[in-house]
Amino acid sequence: MQVNLELLTVEQYNELLKELGDIKDAISQIPNNSEKDVYTEKEVRSLLDVSAKTLQNYRNSGKIGFVKIKDARKILYKKEHISEFLNKNEFKAFK
Repeated sequence: MQVNLELLTVEQYNELLKELGDIKDAISQIPNNSEKDVYTEKEVRSLLDVSAKTLQNYRNSGKIGFVKIKDARKILYKKEHISEFLNKNEFKAFK
């Protein structure tokens, strides 16, 4: 088995590092598909660790926004609804 080795100059090495950095930056800007934009009622109950009745009370009192699919009897929650709810109920730590 023959192995061919090729040495890089400092200039080539630095160019390679720059290209790898550019690739890393490009990858970091790809949207994370694992993070959803819309959640089911079951997923929100699990995220907030609340019962179905509590989540319904939050909806009825206007504490959390939601989307109701007409004629489908399905309720969905946008990521923004959940974020707003959490931000409204955030308490800052005491110093």
